[in-house]
Amino acid sequence: MAVSAACNVAVVFSPRAAGPAYGTMTVASNAPVPTSVLPLGGDAVPASGPAVSLSGTALDFGSSPLGVTSSQRQLIVYSVGSDPLTLNSVAASGDFAVMNNCGTTILSNEDCTLWLTFTPTAAGARTGTLTIKDNATGSPQTVTLTGQGEAVSVSPSSTALTVASSGGSATATIQLSPQGGFTGTVNLTCAVHYQGQGTPTNPPACSMNPAQVQVTDSSGAKSMLTVSTASTSASVRQHSGLKNSAFALAGLFFLGILPRRRWQKGILLALCLVAAGGLSSCGGGSSTPTTPGTIAGSYQVVVTATSATVTTSATISLTLQ
Repeated sequence: MAVSAACNVAVVFSPRAAGPAYGTMTVASNAPVPTSVLPLGGDAVPASGPAVSLSGTALDFGSSPLGVTSSQRQLIVYSVGSDPLTLNSVAASGDFAVMNNCGTTILSNEDCTLWLTFTPTAAGARTGTLTIKDNATGSPQTVTLTGQGEAVSVSPSSTALTVASSGGSATATIQLSPQGGFTGTVNLTCAVHYQGQGTPTNPPACSMNPAQVQVTDSSGAKSMLTVSTASTSASVRQHSGLKNSAFALAGLFFLGILPRRRWQKGILLALCLVAAGGLSSCGGGSSTPTTPGTIAGSYQVVVTATSATVTTSATISLTLQ
């Protein structure tokens, strides 16, 4: 205020019970005496007929994680008329709930308490209204309800990925951002779903790096999504006939250097037959079965962020050519 200036301050008396009431008005400033206190007083006379006064016209529940019920907030209903106050209905809208402990009638100069809770179903600002229908003038009475739903948004750097051929891979940066004052540790997972008919061969694999991040209310976090596909591969299996022929040849060599007796000639003949059979099978002694690669087609990659009860996901389309 300018030097020697003056201003008016309006003070309103809203009694919640009959009889005398007292209070103070405090003014804090940079004056030599920094605090000035003015006593206030009034005498409450019951209004004619039923009348109502509420302890507030707005309730703010602050932030709560998605799906988690907040702590209770109270609203006091005062019957300030000469006649009893009749409550016809008490209801809360939106993500808010009310527990009515007042019954249907509040006697004159009495009060009761309503308890309200907030359970957010979506991220960000949430609003609702407490509506009290009664027999007082001005019915219905309304109270504005507000709260914040805590969550974390999942935003991929690309919503469509393409892999040129089986055996290739693709990556995308996943941005995590707090909503509604969210803070906490977030675990990241991913899954790939085939969009064609039947079950795909060697479906793509995905991974998150890092798989756990810390998100604060002032900053987000990032993670890298990698999607990998499998290429066609072949494996060689050696025929056992070649091994048998090797042992037979070794036996032939051993018997060949010893003096031959009649029983040795029989063994020698048997080994010759084994060796001949093994060597004759060498031409077809190996097989090359193939493992098919990832089948071409359309897929969906779902990235999910989880923290306690907070779960958010984003979908990325994937095309394997």
